[in-house]
Amino acid sequence: MYSTNALKHSSISGMGHGTRWESKCGIWLRIQHSLGEMERGIYGNVMGYYTQSQILADADIQVISEEEDLMALLSNSEKELVTSITKSHDTEKRKVFEETYSKWEKTWYEPQCMMSSNPGDYAKSPEFRDVVALGQDIVPLLMEKLTDPHQFFALQAVAQVAHPELIVTVDLSNRAAVLGGEQERAAETVRRWLAFAA
Repeated sequence: MYSTNALKHSSISGMGHGTRWESKCGIWLRIQHSLGEMERGIYGNVMGYYTQSQILADADIQVISEEEDLMALLSNSEKELVTSITKSHDTEKRKVFEETYSKWEKTWYEPQCMMSSNPGDYAKSPEFRDVVALGQDIVPLLMEKLTDPHQFFALQAVAQVAHPELIVTVDLSNRAAVLGGEQERAAETVRRWLAFAA
């Protein structure tokens, strides 16, 4: 049984993407390739794939736009609860966190990250280690970051400093959860944290 801990990259074929497979390598580069052409490198090996009929047959999957999907991940009341919990966080510690996190965030746009679709590659810099070195005190501030669906790389830091109960893994046989991506995993992480913190 595979889990998303082993997942490094996803590709798509058909449905407007042509007869070959299409990959988005990192932030900018988009390429087409055969199924096996991406193997044995930083993108790993083919573990499996879903057919269009499998996806469309799954009653749990609804076809909605990306913006709608991102907006629906956490409710406004959940976001407000995170804000109310984190607003009393020590001002000096928050300042140090924001400065350290910002330096790490800038590394996301360096070539070694921009070419990679593996979120783990965004956690291989000294700047990331500086974030993690701030310890468990930053967990609430990481949850605050995760309320923004574009900040899902913060999950990499959560995995290093948070209690194991907060770590969300997705079984690759659960198609709906896999299609929810890192953003859905981030939202579920926030919900777990709220259950403990609220």
